[in-house]
Amino acid sequence: MDLAIFFLIFAGFYFSGEMICRLWPPVFEEPIEAFVFKTALGLVGISLVAAALAFLGLIYPLTGWIILGLIYSACCKRVFQCLQSLIQCCRSLNSRSLIELKQGDWFSVFNLCVIFVLLLLALTLVHAPPVRTDSLVYHLAIPKAYLENHGIVNLPNNIYSFFPLLFEMLFLFCMTFGREALPQMAGLGMTLLLLTAMTLFIKRHFSTRYLTLTPVIFFSVPTFFEVSTTAYIDVGVGAFIFLSFYSWDRWRDSKQEAWFW
Repeated sequence: MDLAIFFLIFAGFYFSGEMICRLWPPVFEEPIEAFVFKTALGLVGISLVAAALAFLGLIYPLTGWIILGLIYSACCKRVFQCLQSLIQCCRSLNSRSLIELKQGDWFSVFNLCVIFVLLLLALTLVHAPPVRTDSLVYHLAIPKAYLENHGIVNLPNNIYSFFPLLFEMLFLFCMTFGREALPQMAGLGMTLLLLTAMTLFIKRHFSTRYLTLTPVIFFSVPTFFEVSTTAYIDVGVGAFIFLSFYSWDRWRDSKQEAWFW
């Protein structure tokens, strides 16, 4: 159930990011690049909406479902198009293509298997109760207090309750769905966006021979792996810093103003 809601949330980020990109559309080189940046933009947009609702005292358990419902209703045509494209993509992945991949590039197959195993371990760890200090003191405690009081509230001796920051509002949005693991899964989602963006950057500027090695190196680092499965903001901050650098690099090459902004 948590995994299904997680996919619904990040798909909602993507579709809301598509609406934001219509204001000043950049030109993406491939669909994966579009997915990464539209999802990141949508995440920012929904976090700002959650912060505004917190200031207005309108945070309730149904808030998240209402926001997702509005997004999917506004993008219903695009949702059906994406579903059709996904079905066609799944049909194109037949056993013959997998055999050809296995015979053609064993190194990539090995790296993909490692990523798959690490991802399964990460999905297991995100369901563990949070034990890190920062998560218990403010990353999760502040959004929980906001949800219980339907908006921003002053917690005694906790200065962080005055700071409705980006990722805390993301965790607040996830908490409205009533699933304890969702805030930590949101952190894992940011990790996947970062790894995908790094892979795209390597593909653009370096050889594709070791393309799958990049996410394996970073995801297998113990500290990176541990933090990516918790409700911490470190990996998310790193993701947005790298996406900013990636956007600057794309603007420098293409001279498109949308990438600059």
